[in-house]
Amino acid sequence: TIDLDALQTTVMALIVQITDGTVSQTGAECVQNALKLWIAVVISNPLALLESFFRLQHATSTVLSTLLCPSSAVRHSIAKAVYKLCALNAPARVRFLDLLLKNVPRAQPDTSAPPTNADQYFDLLCKLVQETPDGEVLEFELPAKLSDLLAQLKTYPFAEKSKESPDALMVGLIRLSRAILDKVDVSKYCSEHDVRPLLSSLFNAGLFDRRQPKFVSIASRTAAYGLLRSFVAGNAERMMFMWQQLAQLQTQF
Repeated sequence: TIDLDALQTTVMALIVQITDGTVSQTGAECVQNALKLWIAVVISNPLALLESFFRLQHATSTVLSTLLCPSSAVRHSIAKAVYKLCALNAPARVRFLDLLLKNVPRAQPDTSAPPTNADQYFDLLCKLVQETPDGEVLEFELPAKLSDLLAQLKTYPFAEKSKESPDALMVGLIRLSRAILDKVDVSKYCSEHDVRPLLSSLFNAGLFDRRQPKFVSIASRTAAYGLLRSFVAGNAERMMFMWQQLAQLQTQF
């Protein structure tokens, strides 16, 4: 018989070895095949093998680093593999959603530019959040995570330089904020948090700063409009606040 636990360990070690540095096209293909094998192994006995996986040394850090590695093909492959596993197994979805929420990439003010490899990380995390049953919202402390994300957005240190080069981290933070906002009680959240400074920042510094708006690409501007819409929809007070922002903007032209 095949020792599936040992096979899983071997597959993870292979992925670590291949992705430790620049990944060639051949290396990316090896990772893709290794991930297919890993999924097949885990699905054969998900409860036991998932527990074994999360006990492996560097297992979670391997998932996180692979999701953020320079190779787009590898990032896509690991995101697809994890999502497939989560779709087939509820405990896997809970474990991976918790892992990704606790390790959301952050902008580092002491660097010259934001990370550029965060697209698949946020694609995967947003899908998992959107598919989270309403009864599990509190379990993942989504309101607290939303506050952390919004604080990051309000003080985000970078601005996009061209329409053709979206800031993957900034777009991801906005998209994830909206995905979480759509899962929590917006009225309750806004009654407990003054979101007006954030709305003003998104609208003015983010979208309509006359010197250098932070959101320049279609991706970031679309995401920002969506987040603003989620905040003000169905609420007369927040809608009026946004009309005031628009009126003040018109006086500048």
